[in-house]
Amino acid sequence: MIEIKKRKKPVKVSSKTLKHLRDEGYIAEVVERKIPYGFISIDYIGCIDIIAFHEEKKETLGVQVTTNAHVSDHVKKILAEPRVLSWIKAGNRMVIHAWAKKGKAGKRKLWTLTEREIRMSDFIGIGIG
Repeated sequence: MIEIKKRKKPVKVSSKTLKHLRDEGYIAEVVERKIPYGFISIDYIGCIDIIAFHEEKKETLGVQVTTNAHVSDHVKKILAEPRVLSWIKAGNRMVIHAWAKKGKAGKRKLWTLTEREIRMSDFIGIGIG
């Protein structure tokens, strides 16, 4: 008898980011659009999955959500998108929320967030702006 391994379902890290942001007092919503039957998603301005704002902090975040393994891919994608520089120049922040299961060897692993901010200075020398 052949044993068939079931494929692990992908973790929806967007829901983890939404919970985190809302717990921090942000009003946050997913702005990424899913194309039915095509398994394709379209991000706002090419790379924002979630928009969140905080009334007291007076800030608006554009958030790209991923796992730690894909942060460098998303940084490249963001820096190749000229509309992100306009987003930042308009006074908004652009961040990557990267999730990974972390913990000591032999112990239960917990989902941990690493935040990487994209700044105007990141665009210097790449020909955008």
